[in-house]
Amino acid sequence: MLSIELESLHKRRLILLAISTIIVGLSWASSLFSKDIIPIFDQDGWKITKTYSDGMVVAMKPIPGSSLRGMQVSRIVKIQPGKISEVIMNINRYREFISNSKYLIDARQVSSDSTGVVGYHYMKVPIISDRHCFFQLNTRTSLGHPDTTRIEWVLIPETPQLAKYEHNDPSIHSKPVYMDYGAGSWICVPCGNNNYKITYRVYLNLGGSVPAFIVDLGQRAGVIGFFRDVIREAQKR
Repeated sequence: MLSIELESLHKRRLILLAISTIIVGLSWASSLFSKDIIPIFDQDGWKITKTYSDGMVVAMKPIPGSSLRGMQVSRIVKIQPGKISEVIMNINRYREFISNSKYLIDARQVSSDSTGVVGYHYMKVPIISDRHCFFQLNTRTSLGHPDTTRIEWVLIPETPQLAKYEHNDPSIHSKPVYMDYGAGSWICVPCGNNNYKITYRVYLNLGGSVPAFIVDLGQRAGVIGFFRDVIREAQKR
């Protein structure tokens, strides 16, 4: 009985680790966001669940019509928004600084124009099926708040035009699950003395049949991990 419980715990940890890798830096016109994703961009309704010694604050928010919740991580730092944007927009370098990069098999930019870039991620996931996705990513200043920088991403549908950029590995025998329902937003707000409040908000549906509580736990680990990775990388620049 003990060996069965330990095996189950080990599998759960592997799934959480894999999910935490999926939930990494992944706007576009707000019309692309469905009504139940838009609430993560609102400031209201977030409930603080934990505060860390380094000043990082974690909050969660129910999303109407979904068993999953949105997550928010924030911290005040002395880092210029341009450096944060530089790290996040350079999709081709994600695997160089992300802590769990061994699960992020493919991360690259596939196209760009004056409105932003389109990126691709392929995640090798233990226990459950692999995941992959295309996403649109851009950066802008907030209307009415020229000192506030926003960096936003949204998952986009798989199309024949995009399919040619998908990861192709002969050793992969199972078809990965395509994720097309999720969005996130980085917000950098000045708060005096060269300090900026950096906030990252995420809502992501992994697709398939992963239990909501597993996604919720994995999301916490993934968002916190990626947030710290980005801050650490930006501090080097």
